[in-house]
Amino acid sequence: MIVILTCSFRAEDSYAQTGDTIREKYFYYINSTPFNAEVFYRDTLLGLTPVRFFSDEKLSGKVTVKKNGYANEEFDLSDYNHKTGKMIFLKSLTGTEEKTVFKNKTTQFVKKRNLPGIIAASLLAVTTGTLSFNFKEKANDFYSQYVNSGNTNNLDKSKKFDVYFGISLAVMQVSVAGLIYFLFLE
Repeated sequence: MIVILTCSFRAEDSYAQTGDTIREKYFYYINSTPFNAEVFYRDTLLGLTPVRFFSDEKLSGKVTVKKNGYANEEFDLSDYNHKTGKMIFLKSLTGTEEKTVFKNKTTQFVKKRNLPGIIAASLLAVTTGTLSFNFKEKANDFYSQYVNSGNTNNLDKSKKFDVYFGISLAVMQVSVAGLIYFLFLE
């Protein structure tokens, strides 16, 4: 039942059922350079590029892409490829093209980072995280031995390792906070 529901709600399904018949859905994607151009189909504004929509029927006729300062472009939907969509390159009427701004998505930081602080905080976080895991495992083992044997010496050891676990966990959290500070706030 879950598989059937999951498959019925998938966005990339290309079929829709109406009544007892199954009809194919058609996906349309129209983009332009420059973007935010108006897309018209039979004098109806479909939206600004990039435009994405589904249609129950295969569309035919011409689509017009318009933007102020650029020559209108038309294309026939009979040539439309439903897998790749359509990319339109508008030609400027003024002779100067609109500059496309690309955002620098590199991981380089603007300011230099404190590498020794980053390394120290990272090593401290990993070390204390590992220690806290080991201390908690030992505390659990001693507690299990106490439950099985009733020996209070094992209970004391369990409490001691629980204290070590708490201290190492607190130090790990402080070192992660230091790592965040050195990476992003300094």
